Amino acid sequence: EQIHRDKQSVYEELIRVGVKPRSGCVEAIKKCKGNGGKIGFVTGTTPYTIDIIKKSLSNYINFDDFDIITSCESVPQPKPSSAIYEYALSELEIVAAQTIAIEDTKANQYAAINSGIRCYLYPGEYSVLSYKDTKDLNFISDGKMLPSLLSD
Repeated sequence: EQIHRDKQSVYEELIRVGVKPRSGCVEAIKKCKGNGGKIGFVTGTTPYTIDIIKKSLSNYINFDDFDIITSCESVPQPKPSSAIYEYALSELEIVAAQTIAIEDTKANQYAAINSGIRCYLYPGEYSVLSYKDTKDLNFISDGKMLPSLLSD
């Protein structure tokens, strides 16, 4: 509980100072929507934190473009359980084999993979990784790679 409050305080500070989306994210969202694809923000965080994220990125991302945004209220089991991904697939009425996920931690990547989704690891600056992780074919070292993962 305290960890989540601390995390929310950090996010609130980000709104105040401003934050930009990670490299490649906006372009990937536009390409997916332009191709008629569905987009999900599949997270297990609180609705309050989601609101903070939306506010902090609203100059760059139109969150109305997302077909689903999940939260900790969507399913009872948090990641790394695959329940949140299974919920999103069901709500979007799509199959895992036609889905790509991008995750920022290895544990969350496994949540998507265990749902049958091809998932790429695009670690954040605070992620702890081994050298072996960076040699994985599903590792994104540069956000400019994101749009190229999506079919035209």
